[in-house]
Amino acid sequence: MKKNLSLFLFLLSQLATFSQTDSTKKWSFGILPSISYDSDIGFRYGGLATIYNFGGNNLYPDYRHSLYFEWTRTTKGSGTNNIRFDTKAIPNARIILDFNYLTEKALDFYGFNGKEANYNAKFEDQNDTSYISRMFYRHERKTFFLAATMQQKLKFANLQTFFGYYFFGNKVASVDIETLNSDLEGNDKLPDTPSLYDRYIQHGIIPESQKNGNDFHLFCSGLVYDSRDNEPNPTRGMWIEALYINGITKDKNVKNYGQLSVTWRQYFSTPKKRLTLCYRAILQTKLWGELPFYMLPFYMNTYCIRNGFGGGKSLRGILRNRIVGNGVFTTNIELRSKIFQTKVKNQDFYISLNGFYDLGTVFQKYEYPQTQNFYIEPQKDILHTSYGAGLRFAFNENFIVAIDYALANQKQDGESGLYIALDFLF
Repeated sequence: MKKNLSLFLFLLSQLATFSQTDSTKKWSFGILPSISYDSDIGFRYGGLATIYNFGGNNLYPDYRHSLYFEWTRTTKGSGTNNIRFDTKAIPNARIILDFNYLTEKALDFYGFNGKEANYNAKFEDQNDTSYISRMFYRHERKTFFLAATMQQKLKFANLQTFFGYYFFGNKVASVDIETLNSDLEGNDKLPDTPSLYDRYIQHGIIPESQKNGNDFHLFCSGLVYDSRDNEPNPTRGMWIEALYINGITKDKNVKNYGQLSVTWRQYFSTPKKRLTLCYRAILQTKLWGELPFYMLPFYMNTYCIRNGFGGGKSLRGILRNRIVGNGVFTTNIELRSKIFQTKVKNQDFYISLNGFYDLGTVFQKYEYPQTQNFYIEPQKDILHTSYGAGLRFAFNENFIVAIDYALANQKQDGESGLYIALDFLF
């Protein structure tokens, strides 16, 4: 058993990281061939790489600069091309530049306002008499995303200002059935039938002015309170953000909007930091104007923009983009336990076992014309909940391989999800 474990740790160390080994580390380099799995997007293949510069001034595990690269594709048609530069070289400031090109041949789309949008898994089941298409709850989306943000520390302890500019270039369309069918035969071929997205356009639930997506410029400002003991795996402190987002478009047929996003994270641990209890609560809501439907499934925060809500980076075990509306509230509660710590080739290594409970709801509905449609059942949303467990394999505190498995509590939200990625959720 010991030999097998040592071999596993050695191979993982070769795969994951190469760095200096003393307390004045200058560099750490991590590379991970991305052969992983996510229930929402399928098998992922490609590569990830992270480079950390610690400055050689006893900053470790904090860093002066970091550079992240990702080129990945998935078997369900998703593609990620990402370069992210994070620097703390300017005293009391942090600047992040983020370039993304995201492609989705079949992005999850279940409608709006949570339970109000009736989800029927039989529509996707080829073996059921109610079958419509495996692509019924899907549409195509291509997004070019650019971000430039800056955080500046204030004289008050742990308080920072935040300013950011984001560009979203969204192109939305129906699923390209012809292309998907080019590699399929017989009964596996997809029927050329309208999807939920197509039917929402037909019924006027998605306006004609929004159906193909558009460009949006987002200007963001806010305050951040951050008293975490470290970033990669906090065990004590708080990390709170309150952001105001102003979305502007040149399209005269689409309205501008104002949005508020508040994220509250808090961490508690035992004296030796072996056990950590933490939670994250997110409230995101429209203040004025009109959010176009293609800007709804994004979670805005100071560190990075996530797809949400539902899926591996927000509500694990729940279908991706299942909980969409003008106002969304979610909470993640985790208990993290370091069950194993050692050094591998003079690299710090630990394994963490996590248990978690996730929940979310739509409290401010996406507004659409009154319509009678069997896909919509007007009602207040419920609490969508899920639970699960996961493992983390961490090298030098910063390079963390994550595995999570979760179960949804309601059939309307799916069944389960398996996620293999990087880092803790928050």
